[in-house]
Amino acid sequence: MAKTVVENKEQVLVGEGRDFERIRRITGYLVGTIDRWNNAKRAEEHTVFCLRCGDRLAVERRPDSGLLAGLWQLPNTPGLLDERQAGAFASGQGLGDVRLRSARDGRHIFTHIVWTMRCYTLECSAMPPQYRWAAPDELRTEISLPTAFRQFLEDTY
Repeated sequence: MAKTVVENKEQVLVGEGRDFERIRRITGYLVGTIDRWNNAKRAEEHTVFCLRCGDRLAVERRPDSGLLAGLWQLPNTPGLLDERQAGAFASGQGLGDVRLRSARDGRHIFTHIVWTMRCYTLECSAMPPQYRWAAPDELRTEISLPTAFRQFLEDTY
């Protein structure tokens, strides 16, 4: 039902004379400007690997620029891989004999991106040097993983 107010002894329909642009300006804080719309979040898919060798977990540094720049991460690759594809990826990493321990799906929502992830926890027999092989106490005290990856550690530690 329309609401009316009295301004200067005239009845004015609330919202009358105001175009939709005003609402857009009010929500401008969502994108940092009132010059453009708050578009939907970009969607990305990633396959994450919890690579375990004994009590050690493989971690690596993210690139120095971009999302989560310079932080530690679990090894991952773009796209959602099935078990066969994940096994093929793992066999090319120098991990020795590999056994699938579990698979789990997860999701993380950033301010502008949504990551849909599938994590494979794999038991490895070798620790190739391209990863840092962190002990459980290092993961608690020295190596901080972003929340996007920490959700997968419940199955691991």
